[in-house]
Amino acid sequence: MPNKLILKWGTVKGWDLETEDAIVAMLKWASYGMHSSVIMHRDTPEQRQALLDAIDYMDEIVLDWDERRLTKEEAKRYIMNAAEYERRHAARRKKLNSASS
Repeated sequence: MPNKLILKWGTVKGWDLETEDAIVAMLKWASYGMHSSVIMHRDTPEQRQALLDAIDYMDEIVLDWDERRLTKEEAKRYIMNAAEYERRHAARRKKLNSASS
Protein backbone atom coordinates (compact mmCIF):
# COMPACT_ATOMS: atom_id res chain seq x y z
CA MET A 1 0.00 0.00 0.00
CA PRO A 2 1.31 3.49 -0.79
CA ASN A 3 1.83 6.33 1.65
CA LYS A 4 -1.53 8.08 1.87
CA LEU A 5 -2.33 11.48 3.37
CA ILE A 6 -5.84 12.84 3.94
CA LEU A 7 -6.25 16.60 4.24
CA LYS A 8 -9.11 18.71 5.59
CA TRP A 9 -9.45 22.17 7.16
CA GLY A 10 -5.99 23.09 5.91
CA THR A 11 -4.22 20.36 7.85
CA VAL A 12 -3.98 16.60 8.31
CA LYS A 13 -7.11 14.58 8.89
CA GLY A 14 -5.47 11.17 8.61
CA TRP A 15 -2.76 9.06 7.07
CA ASP A 16 -1.73 5.53 6.23
CA LEU A 17 2.04 5.26 5.93
CA GLU A 18 4.26 2.46 4.73
CA THR A 19 7.78 3.83 4.31
CA GLU A 20 10.15 4.88 7.05
CA ASP A 21 10.79 8.28 5.40
CA ALA A 22 7.08 9.09 5.37
CA ILE A 23 6.66 7.95 8.97
CA VAL A 24 9.59 10.10 10.14
CA ALA A 25 8.24 13.10 8.22
CA MET A 26 4.77 12.77 9.73
CA LEU A 27 6.19 12.21 13.21
CA LYS A 28 8.01 15.53 12.82
CA TRP A 29 4.69 17.20 11.92
CA ALA A 30 2.97 15.51 14.90
CA SER A 31 5.77 16.45 17.30
CA TYR A 32 4.51 20.04 17.23
CA GLY A 33 1.23 18.88 18.79
CA MET A 34 -2.22 18.10 17.47
CA HIS A 35 -5.72 19.00 18.57
CA SER A 36 -8.10 16.06 18.99
CA SER A 37 -10.44 17.72 16.47
CA VAL A 38 -9.14 18.48 12.99
CA ILE A 39 -11.53 21.44 12.69
CA MET A 40 -9.96 23.06 15.77
CA HIS A 41 -6.34 22.32 14.88
CA ARG A 42 -4.18 25.09 13.47
CA ASP A 43 -0.65 24.32 12.33
CA THR A 44 2.12 26.60 13.53
CA PRO A 45 4.38 27.95 10.76
CA GLU A 46 7.01 25.34 11.66
CA GLN A 47 4.42 22.59 11.68
CA ARG A 48 3.05 23.75 8.34
CA GLN A 49 6.55 23.55 6.87
CA ALA A 50 6.96 20.03 8.28
CA LEU A 51 3.69 19.07 6.56
CA LEU A 52 4.81 20.61 3.27
CA ASP A 53 8.03 18.59 3.54
CA ALA A 54 6.10 15.39 4.39
CA ILE A 55 3.95 15.76 1.28
CA ASP A 56 7.00 14.92 -0.82
CA TYR A 57 6.94 11.37 0.61
CA MET A 58 3.28 10.72 -0.20
CA ASP A 59 2.08 8.53 -3.05
CA GLU A 60 -1.58 9.45 -2.63
CA ILE A 61 -3.06 12.64 -1.24
CA VAL A 62 -6.80 13.02 -0.82
CA LEU A 63 -8.82 16.12 0.01
CA ASP A 64 -11.50 14.87 2.38
CA TRP A 65 -14.10 17.47 1.33
CA ASP A 66 -14.87 15.67 -1.91
CA GLU A 67 -12.52 12.67 -1.93
CA ARG A 68 -10.56 14.39 -4.70
CA ARG A 69 -7.01 13.22 -5.28
CA LEU A 70 -4.43 15.98 -5.29
CA THR A 71 -1.00 16.16 -6.83
CA LYS A 72 1.82 17.06 -4.48
CA GLU A 73 1.83 20.61 -5.82
CA GLU A 74 -1.95 20.94 -5.44
CA ALA A 75 -1.69 19.67 -1.88
CA LYS A 76 1.01 22.18 -1.05
CA ARG A 77 -1.06 25.02 -2.53
CA TYR A 78 -4.06 23.83 -0.51
CA ILE A 79 -2.03 23.84 2.73
CA MET A 80 -0.66 27.33 2.02
CA ASN A 81 -4.05 28.75 0.96
CA ALA A 82 -6.48 26.65 3.01
CA ALA A 83 -8.63 29.49 4.33
CA GLU A 84 -9.35 30.78 0.82
CA TYR A 85 -10.00 27.26 -0.47
CA GLU A 86 -12.45 26.55 2.35
CA ARG A 87 -14.42 29.75 1.62
CA ARG A 88 -14.68 28.85 -2.08
CA HIS A 89 -15.63 25.25 -1.29
CA ALA A 90 -18.36 26.36 1.15
CA ALA A 91 -19.78 28.77 -1.45
CA ARG A 92 -19.74 26.06 -4.14
CA ARG A 93 -21.42 23.58 -1.78
CA LYS A 94 -24.09 26.15 -0.85
CA LYS A 95 -24.74 26.84 -4.54
CA LEU A 96 -25.06 23.12 -5.31
CA ASN A 97 -27.39 22.56 -2.37
CA SER A 98 -29.67 25.45 -3.35
CA ALA A 99 -29.76 24.24 -6.98
CA SER A 100 -30.83 20.76 -5.91
CA SER A 101 -33.61 22.05 -3.62
